[in-house]
Amino acid sequence: MVLFLSRPVHRWQYVLGRVAGTWTLCLAFMFLLHLTIYLTVWTKTGTLISGYLIASLVCSINLLFVIACVCFLSLFMPDVISALFTLAILFIGFISDGGYQIITSDIVRSAAPSLSPSEPGVWRMLYPKVFMVQAYADALISKSEFHNMGPFHPLLNLFFFILLIMALLLGRFNQKEI
Repeated sequence: MVLFLSRPVHRWQYVLGRVAGTWTLCLAFMFLLHLTIYLTVWTKTGTLISGYLIASLVCSINLLFVIACVCFLSLFMPDVISALFTLAILFIGFISDGGYQIITSDIVRSAAPSLSPSEPGVWRMLYPKVFMVQAYADALISKSEFHNMGPFHPLLNLFFFILLIMALLLGRFNQKEI
């Protein structure tokens, strides 16, 4: 065991281990929280919410995006500032995508039928869809209609950004002096 653990670690292994380890730990606690809520609802109401635990796993993609983004930005700035920048990225997405979800909701369409959502800008369709993944998970739980913004599913959008950020993170970390 000592010989195995004392072998040198490549840079890409360190980066992927850091991201995967953080994601796994956070995912375990998040899944435990969602499982607790699931079991509480089941014991109190006697009904099982199909899709709830699957929605929890879908939300873990958001968690991976946040971890990858903070790790990447922490190469350029202090950890607290990189976390604040990531929060700013999330906030912009929540405002943009949340507004779209509100305008396309059945309640708003029934209250104001003349209000029709305009075609969103290209930047809004290409921006990381963290809120839309949350809305998709909500649609899985409630079995309601999901209104997607743009031609790509939000999971594909977020997977693209995760892969892009991880590639940039690995590239930048390989160039950095230790």
